[in-house]
Amino acid sequence: MVKHQVFNTGSLTLDTEKEQLFVSVTPDYQKGPGIQRDGITAPRMRDPHAVGDITIPRLGQIAIPGLDSTTNAYEQRAGTWTLYHHLKEFCDQRGQDWLIIGAQGCGDLTMNPWHLAYLGPNYYIKSLQNQLCGMFLPGDPQEPIDRRIYRCLVKWCDAMATHLGHRYEFLDLRFMAGGANIIQMNDPRVARKYDAFLRTLPGYDANLQNIAPFLEFALAGKTIIQQGDVVPLFTAIDRFQDVRHVFCLPYGIPCAGSFMGRAIGKINLGEYQLYGDLNARRAALNGPIIVETQLISPGGFLKISLGSPAVANELMRNNFRPVGVSPRRAGEYFPYPGGDTVEIYFPKNIYPFGILGMSGQRIICFASSGLGARIGNTLEGITLIMSDGFSAEEAMVLDEGFDVFQMINPMKDDHAFTYTNNDLLDRVLAFTYDQMLLDTAASVNNPVNGPALGGDMRQWPLNQNLLDQVANNYRVGGLAGLGYTDIFPVGLSRSQIRSILIVAVRKNPQ
Repeated sequence: MVKHQVFNTGSLTLDTEKEQLFVSVTPDYQKGPGIQRDGITAPRMRDPHAVGDITIPRLGQIAIPGLDSTTNAYEQRAGTWTLYHHLKEFCDQRGQDWLIIGAQGCGDLTMNPWHLAYLGPNYYIKSLQNQLCGMFLPGDPQEPIDRRIYRCLVKWCDAMATHLGHRYEFLDLRFMAGGANIIQMNDPRVARKYDAFLRTLPGYDANLQNIAPFLEFALAGKTIIQQGDVVPLFTAIDRFQDVRHVFCLPYGIPCAGSFMGRAIGKINLGEYQLYGDLNARRAALNGPIIVETQLISPGGFLKISLGSPAVANELMRNNFRPVGVSPRRAGEYFPYPGGDTVEIYFPKNIYPFGILGMSGQRIICFASSGLGARIGNTLEGITLIMSDGFSAEEAMVLDEGFDVFQMINPMKDDHAFTYTNNDLLDRVLAFTYDQMLLDTAASVNNPVNGPALGGDMRQWPLNQNLLDQVANNYRVGGLAGLGYTDIFPVGLSRSQIRSILIVAVRKNPQ
């Protein structure tokens, strides 16, 4: 039977003299919870219902006891804003002066390492002003900001933007640990260049050289282009904790044993080695690597029987072919005599990616959808598009997987935008309602905490008010049948997303 599959790309190029970029983060989720990985079990997260920092302001109660960490993607998103809520809040706070002309996913923020955002003193959601957003939830793995330098897109406040002659630039920044909101430029030469003017501004501490009070935001992701040079792939991949976004791994390979006290029946072959060994990860970029089929780990032992027909069938189903010598092509594997090791050549994986870049004073938002391991772009491919196609001097990955999307306000023939904010919100609400129904049906598959929380996702405590607003506003607005395909060059595959970027233009430029 013929299957028809497509993938889409979308790009937004901002003229930063007229159009501006805003970061939207779900309130109460600015510190996490983040995704936790080990290379064996499915990616997991503390259920938001078990996080007091979320349940106290949202539900007026301490964390709900007895909930496990969850591998269910819908449970992980419980309480997270929908795309509609992100845009509605922006319209409520800034819509009188600004027209939304686009949006794009920023879903890795607060969920994955290396992703940070500082939201300055003028941030439009007051509860998030002067907040450093990232993986900082107590009890979770912590983003080690005291040991890292972050390449950030900086949006300066008005005074700095006027002095510099530009509002946006990429800078290497250091963030002070401990919640002090001290942000410093890493390059002493750049710091000295800016220091003379900053000294004239109220609130600048010349001893600390703290630029935080003068930022609208600073945003960091996984850098792929820096100062006009493509970051070598063997360096860029160090920041990808989920190695499946780089390598196409054989999925669901039968095994026997346990890991961290849990019985394990299937794994992704090679993920454990690539997750824990940067040298193996780098070597796998250019050739086959040797993978042990008996994994001895803390609290567990796993064995893959390469001679088993079930293993061979799964490898074949994943398009991996056995060969009698060391593999020379991606997708080949050679079982060593004795069965304790296998030499395997992993192809590069195809995956959805969301990118933010800059060329001169143009900001480039690029999104590429796809189906993992089937159709779409590789990390190398999207880097090439940004460097050669858009001449980007800076670029970083902000999103991968189901949170990747791009939304636009289409242009009319007279070069005016098609929709007002209210018209655009109606279409986003119609999409959100439809996607919510799809997600609700899927949320009961492979549940972890769902039954204890009340069934499907619309019944969960953190979701009830949020998703009731979607249903009620959809019904009151009479939006049944309203189309929205024209606003999504790259469609969103989830109704809830923790963080997004919003592109807007002033309604009455001064």
